[in-house]
This record gives sequence, structure tokens and C-alpha cells, in this order.
Amino acid sequence: MAKTSKTKSIDKLTKLAEEYGVKDNPVIQELIEKYCSIQDLIEQMKVQIEKDGLTCTKVYSNGKENVYAHPLLDATKKFQDTSANILSQLSEAIVKFGSPPQKKNRLREMMAEDDG
Repeated sequence: MAKTSKTKSIDKLTKLAEEYGVKDNPVIQELIEKYCSIQDLIEQMKVQIEKDGLTCTKVYSNGKENVYAHPLLDATKKFQDTSANILSQLSEAIVKFGSPPQKKNRLREMMAEDDG
């Protein structure tokens, strides 16, 4: 089963959080949970839109019909914006609360071998 873009994004950010030493930070965990919840809602909305179609019809009491865009189209866009905002907050929190991993170089590796 192929990974979705949601899973790939979270996997990358979780790996980054681990590298920065903040994977277990409550703020990081909360942001990851929020992101996953919003992505689940977006997927449910997309499924409903596919089921219902892009347009809806409203019939007024006088029998007149009005066709308009599915209300979930607007809601989906708002949730996608929120999702992107959470990803941005998550990456900022990882950098803010963590410390960047030290780059490996040959000299450090040789010094570590001599100490061991």
C-alpha cells in the first residue's frame, strides 16, 4: 500500500523531531496529533464530495431550484490552510525546542574511534 502525502510529511517531520531530540516533547506531539486529525477530516470531506458531486441543489418552498457549489469545497480549503499552518508551526517548534544534530565528518569519526 503506497504512503499518502500526509504520511510522508508526518514521517519526515517525526524523523526531524527525532534528529533534533524533541520527538517526545508534548508541544510537538500535540501538533502532530492536530495535523493528523485535520488530515483525516479532509479525507472524509473529499470522500463525501466525490459521493455527492461538486454541486448541490436547493429547492425552495415555491418549488424553485437553485444549484450551488458543494459547501464542503469551501470547508476543505479552510482545513487545508489550517493543515499547512500546523505543519509550519511544527517545523518551527522542532527548531525552537530542539538542537540541530551535529554534522558527521571524518575527523570526528576518527576521534570517536580513538576514544573507544
